[in-house]
Amino acid sequence: MRNGGVICICQAPAVSALVSIKPELRSWIESNLDRGCPPEQLIAGMIERRFDPPIAQGLVRAFVDARNAGVPLTGDSVRIDTPAATYGNEAPRIPAGSSIRTADRIVSVVARLSRPIIAVLANVLSAEECAQLIALARPRLRPSTVVDPATGENRVAGYRNSDSMFFRPAETPLIATLDARFSEIMNLRGCRCCVTLRIPTARHSSRPILIFSCPAMRPVWNPSGAADSVSAAWSCI
Repeated sequence: MRNGGVICICQAPAVSALVSIKPELRSWIESNLDRGCPPEQLIAGMIERRFDPPIAQGLVRAFVDARNAGVPLTGDSVRIDTPAATYGNEAPRIPAGSSIRTADRIVSVVARLSRPIIAVLANVLSAEECAQLIALARPRLRPSTVVDPATGENRVAGYRNSDSMFFRPAETPLIATLDARFSEIMNLRGCRCCVTLRIPTARHSSRPILIFSCPAMRPVWNPSGAADSVSAAWSCI
């Protein structure tokens, strides 16, 4: 308390991570500590090798603390407290306001959420367009697949209970119209990337979901670039 006021300090909670220690890394840390290398030098070397700074600091500190306590670090993993990731606000792609004007219709913005950025839209597709999409997609529905991490090939997995299909960009006049409309809604005018329409539907359900995705829509809050695209989804009800 200062001058009658209250100072509040807010700190993101720590996240506990269990980090495995490979024999080569253990040997490298122990041998360098035996040689008298300062812990800071080891941490800097690990960061240069693309270790996350909190992980590098936690691993080296675990070995140093174990030596100071006279108890060798024998486990093959270490639990490390790392700072919780902070949320980075990305610039919204959907224009401000209660409606979005495209070349062929006015789309209503029913609701918005800022963190994360979510918008509920109405009048994106007409009932006739939904019926046409469903009719075009139904004969091409196939069991949804996953990528096999060993081979990199797509394969059917028993834990997925949906069927899906893809429309190629501008495959038909209807798809070309929707490509252009969705690009306008998502503020991707002039984007030359490949836009894909995918229709997955859960088995035993009659409500398909239309997913519009574009590789240019990479999340700006994800510096690792792990995600290839951001998707917008509409329900054909």
